[in-house]
Amino acid sequence: MQILSCQRSRTTILLTVFSALVFVSLLRLNHSSEHFQHNANIEITPGSLSQPQSPEPSAYPASSESQSELESSPEQPPPQNNPKPQPQHHYQTQAQAPPKNKESNLKTPQNSKEQQTLAKLENYECDIDLDLIRPYKPYDDTHVKYSRWDIAVVRTSNFKGFSPNLNVPHPDTEQPALDLDLANPGPMVQYKKLPPSSCKPIIIEAPAPEKVDASHIYVGFATTIERLHADIPAFAHWASNNNLHMFGLLEERVVEGDLGDGNGTQIFAIDRSEEIAELEKRAAELGIRLSLFTSQAEYTDRYFALTKIMYENRDRDGVRTEWAVVIDDDTFFPSMGNIVRRLREAYDSREKWYVGAPTESFEQLKMNMWMAFGGAGIFMSMPLIEEMIGSFDQCDLWKGPGDQKIAQCVYWHTKTKLTWDKGLFQLDINNDVSGFFESGRPLPLSLHHWKSNFDVDMVPLAKVAAVCGDNCLLKRWQVGDSREWFFTNGFSLVKYSAPLTDEEMNSMEFTFEEDFWKPMDDYAFTLAPLREMDWGKISFQLRDAVIENDGQRVRQIYVHEPDFFDEGRTEVREVVWNIIDEE
Repeated sequence: MQILSCQRSRTTILLTVFSALVFVSLLRLNHSSEHFQHNANIEITPGSLSQPQSPEPSAYPASSESQSELESSPEQPPPQNNPKPQPQHHYQTQAQAPPKNKESNLKTPQNSKEQQTLAKLENYECDIDLDLIRPYKPYDDTHVKYSRWDIAVVRTSNFKGFSPNLNVPHPDTEQPALDLDLANPGPMVQYKKLPPSSCKPIIIEAPAPEKVDASHIYVGFATTIERLHADIPAFAHWASNNNLHMFGLLEERVVEGDLGDGNGTQIFAIDRSEEIAELEKRAAELGIRLSLFTSQAEYTDRYFALTKIMYENRDRDGVRTEWAVVIDDDTFFPSMGNIVRRLREAYDSREKWYVGAPTESFEQLKMNMWMAFGGAGIFMSMPLIEEMIGSFDQCDLWKGPGDQKIAQCVYWHTKTKLTWDKGLFQLDINNDVSGFFESGRPLPLSLHHWKSNFDVDMVPLAKVAAVCGDNCLLKRWQVGDSREWFFTNGFSLVKYSAPLTDEEMNSMEFTFEEDFWKPMDDYAFTLAPLREMDWGKISFQLRDAVIENDGQRVRQIYVHEPDFFDEGRTEVREVVWNIIDEE
């Protein structure tokens, strides 16, 4: 009995010692993991890049095994007493297969490419430009709620497309927004440092910069000198540094007065040649090839006369002119590269083409005619223009809107008819156009009426293209796995009142017409499928954007203002885009 009791005691002691050793090992492992997770220098979380997974190892470690390897690297003491803590980085990566030789990877936990990418995030700037926020301070409050996303961009020539999901911190679960006091009792402060936890970049891939050659395309517009001053910033997005040639036909200002030559009162045009030369110089400084002409003719006649001006100046730049395009001065092309590709791939410029788009409204169409509406852009191949020129004087006698005048000349004096390109948009829609821009459909080839029928400033909308390329404009990302939150780049961040179904994801929210005589059916032939408006939608609208660091960074400001009867403060979400690498 004593021997049996002794054996049991020894067994109990051994089990107790073994359990203690296991507990200490687990405790040390947990401490190591916690230290890595709270290291202010870098945080690595698994995610997905914009392109599909590749069987080849990704440049960005993502698997759990890869993370453990990084954890095995020599630890640095936690920066608890560091007076200048380094920003934390939320490193989103593409999932990959674990390394075959873990032992060798433990010796070199990151390859040189990964080390270079991570090094560029070590000194990541984390601050607020308060001058961008102050304009949105309510008149009766000095505070706003501020939150932000940071997106680090790796531009690559091997780009395969953007992911449908953006794995930024989810607005419903991220850390609370900062309460910014924008009162200015003392000297104006422009920049405010943020805690590193507020700036954790995710990394996405974007296409390498594209070199566009549009030297074979002419674009003409009719406007006034006053309007042209405001038009040039928008032209700069799509007409700069790509050899496109623009022709503007300006209205001559005619006055009545006495010249003092003894002939009494006369009508004469004001000489504005110096102002016109200054406009051409300003355009040239922005990389826009712009030739300006003047005329005393009415607007519609000047509009039609552009066809003759572009024909007479064809092949002027030593390149065969293939296309003459007539636009309104508020036509906007989100991507000239997409325009060039569409014309090359879909249309043979040696043939006669009249390409454009009708109005989106059936009622509007009935009041006009089946034609290319000018705001969407009227694309005519040079062989068609050449045929029209033979009847120019006869066509010019017809009185009516300029785009109708072009259509009448094409229909009555050639055998060519309209080819509707579904990427072009006249945008005869009004008021709240968020449903159109938030639809998640392919980037339009053209947009119109952004200065009149609705207020969506294309200049700040397009600025983010400097970092992520033209085709990230209006890109709709689902925020994480949520079907409630969606980010439309350059336009809005919205939360729908309920998760969207598959059918709703593929339809356009009908937000843009308040007139009872234009029901949803009026737009079905151009914009359907459509769905009813979500009256409970919460929306942050883009209000401003700035390009910094010679095009290496873009700051976007999205603002949600509570309704008059709602409680709560104005909310500002800043989205900061940074180029960190080029492949």
